[in-house]
Amino acid sequence: PKPQNPWLQIENLKMNKTNPMDALRLLPENKSCFDCHEKGTMYCVMAPFGVFVCSSCAGIHRDFSHNVKGISMSNFTEAETKFIAENGNKVSRIDVLSSKK
Repeated sequence: PKPQNPWLQIENLKMNKTNPMDALRLLPENKSCFDCHEKGTMYCVMAPFGVFVCSSCAGIHRDFSHNVKGISMSNFTEAETKFIAENGNKVSRIDVLSSKK
């Protein structure tokens, strides 16, 4: 079967009163840090990246003045949630790998 659109998954999660960002973080591709692959992602690096990272890598991104948000400590706009749902670690990894060709 065709995978469900991530944005539709978020809409379903809103109806169930689940934190959409936390639910996205628990998807298999987002459970490991985009940068170092450590298990346990607690932060999102926002545009232009849209990836989930661990606390160590979040600190490095902050050093580069990237917009990093803690999943459990931050409020996310609908646009931010949609951006992360449409990108995330899997899509971003494919984009990085395809740009290396």
